Amino acid sequence: MSTALDHQLKAIFTLLSDQDEKTVDLVRQTLIEIGPEAVPSLERAQEAAAPHVRRQLQTMVEEIRQNDLESRFRDYAVREGTDLDLEEGALLIAQFCYPDLNPADCRDELDRLADEIATRLVHKTRPAEIIHQINRYLFLEQGFHGNTRNYYDPDNSYLNRVLDRRTGIPISLSVVYLLVAKRLDLPIVGVGLTGRFMLKYEDEGSCLFLDAFNHGQILTRDDCVRFLLNSGYDVHTGYFSPATARDILTRMLRNLVYVYGQMKDKERAQRLTRLIHIIQIPAQG
Repeated sequence: MSTALDHQLKAIFTLLSDQDEKTVDLVRQTLIEIGPEAVPSLERAQEAAAPHVRRQLQTMVEEIRQNDLESRFRDYAVREGTDLDLEEGALLIAQFCYPDLNPADCRDELDRLADEIATRLVHKTRPAEIIHQINRYLFLEQGFHGNTRNYYDPDNSYLNRVLDRRTGIPISLSVVYLLVAKRLDLPIVGVGLTGRFMLKYEDEGSCLFLDAFNHGQILTRDDCVRFLLNSGYDVHTGYFSPATARDILTRMLRNLVYVYGQMKDKERAQRLTRLIHIIQIPAQG
């Protein structure tokens, strides 16, 4: 940030203590319009600010960051091509709650997981054998597991926290599995069954379904059909088709909207709903 802008912001900050609401609102709009460049000064100003001003500054930082994320998400969602980059989208969603997240840290961890698995797949060619090695490493050695104790914890849906805590829900654990599989060039895709997101390993001679929430349990198509029927759902062929990155990210966002709705956090639920609309616009057009 330039020194001139820093001095300008300091002068603007003094107006936040003004008793005139119109003045305060004008200051707020001015700072938000400056955008991310104003965030470092806003954060420094909080240290010496009066409590009521500190709260205003915190709110402005949050709004600037969320507006910036929404803009970046829009740029991401309108890209042309066969599909979106799942990893980039999942990391953008994670920055909704963790704006200071360094995406490179998550990418490095995914690289590390894939590199370790690669050493175990040498001379392994049978699908069941490959899946067994991945499952053993991710779920037994690394401890990834479904969060059955606190299923509706928002952190279950943020990729960085799933990697940190080694726990998540079906779709977020599946995303980890998919991103590792992509690095290994394996034919694994997501399958959006109603009630449980699954994975599918499909090549010329095999079609196996995997339940990442249940330690990568291998299932047949008939097993999946029974799961749907036992859960009270109809069976549709489309449920077994590969889910696109756009499908997966939309489902992740809808899960978060539901969670924040249950927590009575209307502001976050509304912002996430906007992200859903943004990512669906190209598909609708």
